[in-house]
Amino acid sequence: NLADADSGTITAVEHRAAGAFLPDTRNRIVQGGRNILVFTHGFANAFDSAIKRAVYNRAWFAASGVTGAETTMVTFSWPSEGAVVAVPPHFLGDAYRADQARAGASGYHLSLFLAEIGVLRTMLKQRNPAARVILLAHSMGNYALQAGVQSYCTTQPQPAVLFDDAVLAAADEVETSFETPGGGRLSALPSIATRI
Repeated sequence: NLADADSGTITAVEHRAAGAFLPDTRNRIVQGGRNILVFTHGFANAFDSAIKRAVYNRAWFAASGVTGAETTMVTFSWPSEGAVVAVPPHFLGDAYRADQARAGASGYHLSLFLAEIGVLRTMLKQRNPAARVILLAHSMGNYALQAGVQSYCTTQPQPAVLFDDAVLAAADEVETSFETPGGGRLSALPSIATRI
């Protein structure tokens, strides 16, 4: 329901696999030949909220009527506590810092996810060379992203472009992230994203 970003119900989780998508799942993602929208959520979004928000974002873009805005959504959910306020006597700052630590600790898993995005991009481009892969990282999802980009780019000898566009919406990240030496934080993002 586009009038309510928190609407919707998750009825099932299918095609579970550790560390990579199953071949059938990959095929289902790329078979339509549509652009792929890769999303990672922000602060205080537990798994169900993150998935609902991802589906809402996909539907919102599709409703725009803009060519190419009808996408296939792929989402990375890091383990947010899903709460704005921590259990008393802790308050907002504590909940925020705890989620930030969880997001930053997701680097290894996000780097595996990025490798899967590379596989999907290759498959998609073979099917539809004009198709695009777009990253939308929201808020604290950027903190998870920096850890994943750093991990991914340091393990790939020459990382390939994964994203045609990377949108870092309301990025919750340190201001010098793109200037970090040695491929740290988001300084390597330009090597895997054509436009940021």
